[in-house]
Amino acid sequence: MPVANMPMPIAPTEKNKRADELIVLNVSGRRFETWRNTLDRYPDTLLGSSEKEFFYNEETKEYFFDRDADVFRAVLNFYRTGKLHYPRSDGWKKWKRYSRVGLGDITIASPINDD
Repeated sequence: MPVANMPMPIAPTEKNKRADELIVLNVSGRRFETWRNTLDRYPDTLLGSSEKEFFYNEETKEYFFDRDADVFRAVLNFYRTGKLHYPRSDGWKKWKRYSRVGLGDITIASPINDD
């Protein structure tokens, strides 16, 4: 039984490999991986601009940010979806300070359940 209704795409080869770059964001010891073009969608933000290069560690080949990793998970999802979902238990005040670090105008979606 086939998994998909449509034919599978051609597997990557050297010729047609993804042009995007996988980058590692280390937030207070927790590593997050994402594609560069995910961050590039918001060029007026810290992660979407060249300003993030100040936080690049040549030895580890990752960007290091001394921030709350639990909060950053939702920030990274904002870059992916364009909507900020935050845990109900945190409330909006905790999230408001992230607008000061370069998120700019954000669309607040419903809080996520943190059960």
